[in-house]
Amino acid sequence: MLGNKSTRVFVVAAALLLFLGACGDKTDSGGDSGSRAVTVVATDFQFDTTTLNLEPGEEIDLTFQNDGESPHTFTSDDIEGADLSADPGNSASGTFTAPTEAGTYEFHCSIHPTQMTGEIVVGGGGDAGSTDTTEGSTDTTEDTGEGVGENDDGY
Repeated sequence: MLGNKSTRVFVVAAALLLFLGACGDKTDSGGDSGSRAVTVVATDFQFDTTTLNLEPGEEIDLTFQNDGESPHTFTSDDIEGADLSADPGNSASGTFTAPTEAGTYEFHCSIHPTQMTGEIVVGGGGDAGSTDTTEGSTDTTEDTGEGVGENDDGY
């Protein structure tokens, strides 16, 4: 067993430090910030995600990736901080907070505003075909088996 008093004090102090470290505040240095990572990709003249479903007041860490051949932006005129631009082959990152009022807010590319548009739905109400905004997800359609939008060649 533990032979001397100083060894026992050391073991108790080490255990106490481990316990206190495990109970620390996770928003402190380098912990979980409570924000959600979302990635939107622009390719040619479209966004891979046209609907973002957010909670009121939710903090979003947005990565805007430009895989197209023209410069593009992710811009919402109604949400402060939701304005990123990226040259072809590059990405930009920023943080914004969703509005606290439920509703639908538009986003667009300020360089191609009529071609590249989408919506940010705050406070639920996402309909069929809306996008799951978890990182890595790009599924934007509902599989109905009816071939919606397909031509005779299956495209």
